[in-house]
Amino acid sequence: MYAVLLDQLPPVTVSRLQTLLADSEQVTDLALLAAREREISLLLSAEEYSLYEQLRGSDAIQAHLQAFANQVETTSPLHPEQRRGLLLAKLNHSTAAQLLVLDSELDEANIPAMERAYARDVAAAGIEHHERAFLDEVRPLLTTEQWSALAEFERASLANHSAAPPETQASRVDNP
Repeated sequence: MYAVLLDQLPPVTVSRLQTLLADSEQVTDLALLAAREREISLLLSAEEYSLYEQLRGSDAIQAHLQAFANQVETTSPLHPEQRRGLLLAKLNHSTAAQLLVLDSELDEANIPAMERAYARDVAAAGIEHHERAFLDEVRPLLTTEQWSALAEFERASLANHSAAPPETQASRVDNP
């Protein structure tokens, strides 16, 4: 999960970070976990720690990009630099897009149906904007064939995630 970060650190820092990460996985005490996090923050530069924080919760993003890499492996395989660039760009744009994802909050919020629909439209437009920005950012990193495959992969993925089950009148009561 942290390979992108580990690749840029000196060996002694890699060793210490790996030890701290392994220890953190075994810790259940919140105070000890906070102490490990503090050690990690002191071990890394501000930029490295920022990358660490982004990578910490990126399992789904990394799996998503691995699925894409697997898809193009036989026709146009990605080089390590391309994988790194894709991951960093996706992390940056996914973080911004996640701020716009409101569905779970909207479903539980006590707001009128028209306002909820408007908020969903705004969130969807924001997510589409960040998806376009991601594709624009990585275009120079990829061949034309790779970029076209990625654009189609992302469109299909976005369509799969935004397809919501139809709501029935019986399953939802909206505020007037």
